[in-house]
Amino acid sequence: MSSINIIKNFLPLTKFKRLQEIVFSHKFPYYYSATVGNYEAKDGFMFTHLLYDIKKITSDFYSDISKPLFEKLNIKKENLVRLKINCYTKSNEHNYHFFHTDWNYKHKVLLYNLNDNNGYTEFENNEKIISKANEAIIFDGNIKHRSVSQTDEDLRININLNYKETI
Repeated sequence: MSSINIIKNFLPLTKFKRLQEIVFSHKFPYYYSATVGNYEAKDGFMFTHLLYDIKKITSDFYSDISKPLFEKLNIKKENLVRLKINCYTKSNEHNYHFFHTDWNYKHKVLLYNLNDNNGYTEFENNEKIISKANEAIIFDGNIKHRSVSQTDEDLRININLNYKETI
């Protein structure tokens, strides 16, 4: 199985705080999604903000959010497959969403946590990574994963960036 890399303090504090200001603002729009990990089966709900999807910018917030991530990952817009913000609401118990892969072709996934909470990302090999602010998880897109909701904070917000590696 491919490796799962965890990077603490992924961005410098000033850039991290700026991203938090944007996505936690009452002016930042989120949109209801009736599913989380599997579009064919009801596995819970979430709110998202799509910034970029298959060669198209879909949000006015795209540049502010993508720039620090692209710089850190050393990728270009041409490598981007999708960029979105995930927003999970607090639940009374942990909700386990379906295991999935984001795309059915070779790519990398960055999950970048913007706040601390007891929600987590779980991988099919049973590895669990609790959401920690300014921490990134980078892994091969063929690794099945799922989100598990939080019970301690009102919101769990992370950035989901799918990209193709350059060779």
